[in-house]
Amino acid sequence: DAYAAALRFALTRALCLGRATTRVALRAGSPSVAGVFGPGDVPFEAVVEGFVVGRDGSWCLVADPGGLVTCVLQPGLTLVLRRPVVARGEEAAATTTPTTTGGRCSVRFHAELRSNIYADVLLASDPVTVDFDDAPPPDDASPAPTTYPRAEVLVWTYAPPRASCRA
Repeated sequence: DAYAAALRFALTRALCLGRATTRVALRAGSPSVAGVFGPGDVPFEAVVEGFVVGRDGSWCLVADPGGLVTCVLQPGLTLVLRRPVVARGEEAAATTTPTTTGGRCSVRFHAELRSNIYADVLLASDPVTVDFDDAPPPDDASPAPTTYPRAEVLVWTYAPPRASCRA
């Protein structure tokens, strides 16, 4: 029975990993992504071949430094990272938003294709680098956030890790 269970497990895992011809590329801020994006919003699009997002698994956005940001299970969905707004007078230590001396935060992102059942990583894209302003403006100086149709865009709040910022 143990041998049969191990064999079933191995076959299921192998069948949940997609095909050998699978490819993935990550585009950040690409003009090919649908819609007009607001200031400070960074759109990401995963271009996938040989892997059906939703059926075979998800594509996940991974930051370096920082690790997993989120995973997307809907095909054709554009992921938009939005910087959190800092309320006037808030201390940097009290928020997840890093503040240093008005520098830049440089983060490398890549997409991973993960299976639905075991979350195994089938394939990772080449990385793309995105530069963020070190700290977003206070909420009273920021324009109203852009809204997007929920069927096409997933907006995810993201603050670059302190380790990625420099003066």
